[in-house]
Amino acid sequence: MKTRIVGTTLLLGLLVLAVAGCGAKAATSAASGPTTVNITLTEFKITSSVTSFTVGAPYHFVVTNAGQTQHELMVMPTAKGTASEDERDTSELFEIAELDPGQSGTKDFTFMSAAPAGILEMACHVPGHYESNMRLPIVVK
Repeated sequence: MKTRIVGTTLLLGLLVLAVAGCGAKAATSAASGPTTVNITLTEFKITSSVTSFTVGAPYHFVVTNAGQTQHELMVMPTAKGTASEDERDTSELFEIAELDPGQSGTKDFTFMSAAPAGILEMACHVPGHYESNMRLPIVVK
């Protein structure tokens, strides 16, 4: 009987350690902060280290203008050709505006709802840039 009690106590002790270890791992992951997304803007292209995002996960966007002219980054629903600047500004999720050549900007953002392919994009709406295909589709799962 003592063997059974000792065995049960040992098993419970191991279980407590395993659960505590899982909790510590989860706390470490949460404490490590948002995922960094590196975005580069050039004429007339947007490249990003991440194009598929997760709802509820925090992201730290670092946008660098590696081009020769001013650029901006807007994350928003895919633009319609007839959308005005006011309509774009109203529908954007976030913007890092007016980056001169060599300049960088940052933004922390968490997507709150899913968006399948074709719904959202990263885009530059400096006159003529979007029309030159300066956009990158993204997905939020």
